[in-house]
Amino acid sequence: MGIFEALFGETNREIAKRWKEELLELLENKFGEDDNLEFVEEDGALFIRKGLTIIGVHFIFEEDENEDAQGHMLINSSLVYLPNKNLLPFYRKLLDLNAELVGSLVTDENIVDLQRISAIGSLSEEGFLSDVSSILNEAEETIEALVEEFQVSRYDPDQD
Repeated sequence: MGIFEALFGETNREIAKRWKEELLELLENKFGEDDNLEFVEEDGALFIRKGLTIIGVHFIFEEDENEDAQGHMLINSSLVYLPNKNLLPFYRKLLDLNAELVGSLVTDENIVDLQRISAIGSLSEEGFLSDVSSILNEAEETIEALVEEFQVSRYDPDQD
């Protein structure tokens, strides 16, 4: 047990591991097949699919094996492809939406992503679960709004 663990409790790595386990347990217990929710753990990340929307929950640590390393949680969802025309109104819409969302809209190549990055040490368990739920709901709503207003195509992970 390191001095920080003795003084302050769990390390960031232990918190991340516990949160992932608790989120999996919550998903397994709270949501059944009727809720149209699927989840899978892959490469240390948890992917949650609700309908056509997929979010990833990732825990990122410094490369060293230091148990007290600062870690970050990244929740992300690829939403839609950039439109071929009307880019200025589209980008203005993204900026307007950013003011309303828990997550942030960003572009990666020709894809719009919704993401939230937080330091693990700055989050409570309730904040973590709230962020996951918020991003899942915001992703669905944002996709619908952008598809309706700009006739963009939903992101398709099988296309990339």
